[in-house]
Amino acid sequence: MVLPTTGRPERAERCVRRLLKTLDGRDAEVICVVDADADTRERLAAICGPVRVLYSDQYRGKSKAWNDGLAAADGAYIVSAADDVWFGDGWLDAALAAMATLPEGGGLVGFNDTHTQKPTHWMATRWWIINGMGGVMAWEFYATSHNDLETHQRALQAGRYVWAKNAVARHDHFIFGTRRQDHTDRRWLSEWQASRATYERRKAAGFPNDYEAAIRG
Repeated sequence: MVLPTTGRPERAERCVRRLLKTLDGRDAEVICVVDADADTRERLAAICGPVRVLYSDQYRGKSKAWNDGLAAADGAYIVSAADDVWFGDGWLDAALAAMATLPEGGGLVGFNDTHTQKPTHWMATRWWIINGMGGVMAWEFYATSHNDLETHQRALQAGRYVWAKNAVARHDHFIFGTRRQDHTDRRWLSEWQASRATYERRKAAGFPNDYEAAIRG
């Protein structure tokens, strides 16, 4: 699992502790990519369990953070997460069961964020990230938003997407009215229109792989 975070120490710690409870002792790695936030780095580094912290003194942005985490990950399955996600009991079993319905090589499983049926957060096979997403978890053309839309469209177009109703990963986001807006959200809002325009251009061009891969086969 790759989880970028900055400036939300309590929320990040709560998310990771909850996540670890839902793993039921399974072999997993949780890679927390922390930008310019020593408090969050220290809180997460103090948690016992399979937690690794990748720290940068500079703010690199969510897209680069996800890709830096991906480059450090070893697993056959990669999970996209965020510090405002609450994982429900049994989410991993449900996600793996959904993945088993996809063709050989797998693809993308969208979690039930309790608001939509789009993959705001997801699990993918390493094979699909390399072969279907061009070797990245996120595209640095997008500052903080619209990565999920390209992720979704690529998998849909290839017949490699399934939504897992029982893989609950509740997304506590201000746009759903489940928490208050904060500084991270204001950055998201300020960059939304530019990211939307980028998404429309990339969609019209067929989502080209015109970038550097974080991992290769």
